[in-house]
Amino acid sequence: MAGGWIKLRTDLQSDPAVIRLASLLKLDTFGVIGRLTTVWVWADTHADRHGHVTLVSRSCLDSIALCDGFGAALESVGWLKSSPEEGAGITFPRFDRHMGEGAKQRALAANRKQKQRSGESRSGHADVPKMSRSQRDTSVTREEKKREEKKKDKDTPLPPAEPGGGAVEPPTPDLKSETGPDPEAGSVAKFAELVGEWVAAKLPGHDSANGIQRTPNRVGHWQARLRDPTWAARWREAVRRAGRSPRCRGEDPKWSQGLRLDTFVSNPDVLVRVLEGEFDAAPVVETRGGKQTIDDVINDAFRNRNSGGTS
Repeated sequence: MAGGWIKLRTDLQSDPAVIRLASLLKLDTFGVIGRLTTVWVWADTHADRHGHVTLVSRSCLDSIALCDGFGAALESVGWLKSSPEEGAGITFPRFDRHMGEGAKQRALAANRKQKQRSGESRSGHADVPKMSRSQRDTSVTREEKKREEKKKDKDTPLPPAEPGGGAVEPPTPDLKSETGPDPEAGSVAKFAELVGEWVAAKLPGHDSANGIQRTPNRVGHWQARLRDPTWAARWREAVRRAGRSPRCRGEDPKWSQGLRLDTFVSNPDVLVRVLEGEFDAAPVVETRGGKQTIDDVINDAFRNRNSGGTS
């Protein structure tokens, strides 16, 4: 088991897939979420890092959830994949988004960052990290060494004067070559690239009269995202895909806010969700009432169920 706990979204009850599961299984959403939690805990214990569990079929989930047809219903909403071959097993798509060690590490890191920001906003300054005695001793030793080096440099006489001239000044060391490139400067340059891609994709804020501002908060989030190899390699691809989505651009009446830059850089899960197509335009299907999106079909079914009609 990867850590003894799993991550759950706070908006799970209103997720269209949960509403659809409730309609298919004749349950309320609380009954669906409870069974989903039980199944996901089982998957977190037994699935590999790709979300695959061997030797079992989807009907196994019916026994785990104590609900006939639960596995088939999960597959119908895209939350499970199964194979008719004997012993081929089942797979939980997008497993690494919320389960597995990687997802948990991202969730813990985001929680720590949120607590740090909350502490800074209350005190007005960043918390000073506590140091152990050995760390303090090391710090003091380094300070003393720096003072000694400065004194040595001050006491060192200049080289002999050149013929007909003054004393020769010692060469000034090239600090950049000794310390390497400035990582903060690199991330600021990358942020400028991000703004350029964002404006080119015509995402929310691209036409702001004052332009997209480079605030310390945004750059701080951006630096944190770039430490993730997946983010560093694929953020341009995600921005360009978002630019092709009416939802992300704020052109969908149900998504009028669109995808904000602050949301993109502060939430580590957004990049994966964009690349998986979660924010792409909903597919359109033919119904008796004409053309509707999948989201509208699910919402109509939910309203019919609540009003006593057929779903």
